[in-house]
Amino acid sequence: MGHSSVLRFDLQTCILCILKYSDDLLKEVITKNNLTEVELKSYEFEEVLDLVKNGKKASSDLLIKRQKGFLRVYRHDDVKTFIAEDAHKEITSLLEFRKNEISQTKNLKGTIASWPDKNVEIIKGKAFVLTTAFGADDVIKSMKHGEILVATQTHPALVPYMKESLAIITDEGGITCHAAIVSRELGKPCIIGTRLATKFLKTGDQIEVDLKTGIVKKI
Repeated sequence: MGHSSVLRFDLQTCILCILKYSDDLLKEVITKNNLTEVELKSYEFEEVLDLVKNGKKASSDLLIKRQKGFLRVYRHDDVKTFIAEDAHKEITSLLEFRKNEISQTKNLKGTIASWPDKNVEIIKGKAFVLTTAFGADDVIKSMKHGEILVATQTHPALVPYMKESLAIITDEGGITCHAAIVSRELGKPCIIGTRLATKFLKTGDQIEVDLKTGIVKKI
């Protein structure tokens, strides 16, 4: 345990040093190139490197457009970038698509990360939905023993509540994510990667979890 504590301290110290050096570097870049902080934040990483190495500044018009709006969408092998009004239009379109997707969803399908008792295929219970990181520490305290924890993803601070849960459902994560690993260690049923669980379900909903198919639905 002592060795682990030392390693953790060293890692934290290393991260803090990197952040401090990065902050100092960016301040130096701003001063040397006569830029504002907002302008530098509008640079892409490759452009910052080019600025540092070759003194090449990005176009002022391009930076202004990015400050009005910037969005990068990753879809499989395709990457698209939108700036200014195009970014706002694309964000509106994506939000509308998500809204329609949620309204048309009848049930959820995820990956079975933990199925401790193969004799129990169906679990029914009340959902407790943790929807936001803001104030989450206070929200989670109202979770009751035996509720099904529904979260975007889990993290170490949620482990005590995972222990109290009947099952765990997440929007995100792969088979080696925190929720998957910890649920197996705790012997808790867990469905991950449902994408829409925290949007489709509300705290208090009675739900059914099919551990054989990975399907979650309201009942």
